[in-house]
Amino acid sequence: MTQLPWATRARPDAYDTLSPDTSEVRILADVRHASMVHCTLRPGAVSAAVRHRTVEELWYFLAGTGELWRRSHGTGAEEVVRVAAGVSISLPIGTEFQFRAIVSDRLRYTDDVSKLPPATEFLKRAFAMPEVIKGIICHGMWLVAPTPELVRGRRVTCHNNLHGDVINMGAIYTDEDVVIDGDLITARTGGHCHQFARAIIDQITAKSDGAKR
Repeated sequence: MTQLPWATRARPDAYDTLSPDTSEVRILADVRHASMVHCTLRPGAVSAAVRHRTVEELWYFLAGTGELWRRSHGTGAEEVVRVAAGVSISLPIGTEFQFRAIVSDRLRYTDDVSKLPPATEFLKRAFAMPEVIKGIICHGMWLVAPTPELVRGRRVTCHNNLHGDVINMGAIYTDEDVVIDGDLITARTGGHCHQFARAIIDQITAKSDGAKR
């Protein structure tokens, strides 16, 4: 069979290897003097700081948000830039770099819109266990949007910007800073985090004390 001089390759589901900076690498098509890979850094992860000694790279971000630090080994010039879907960056030979994935965006969104985001899958598992105390604060209620049945008919609060979303989910919006509805605790904004945390601690303590009796 004649070997073709070109390649066609779909992105594999499982990663092929881990790069020196610890991101997951899926190998795509390549030619003699260049190659293409798909890389993923897990939610909230920070890569190892590395320096390319013999290669240079071009990156294009497909999803999520994060921050990238770069420093020129030759001149000492450095910067930190915000990266997100649609942004491209270059890493010339000798560039030192490190990057981090910001948790909320990578957890909320998914490349495949036919699949639930990882954070929503996690919430579904948690809501299936009534013995587990669930807490959602401020814009965190957006995580429930793909599965509105989780909060339908339940008393909740949220950031004012999400009032309409909560109503459309079928939840019972309650105009309070912190709302406790059984195993679900919600809070209006990050400014109420101390009350939110106190409510969660009290609920866990009450459960623990009840189990000891």
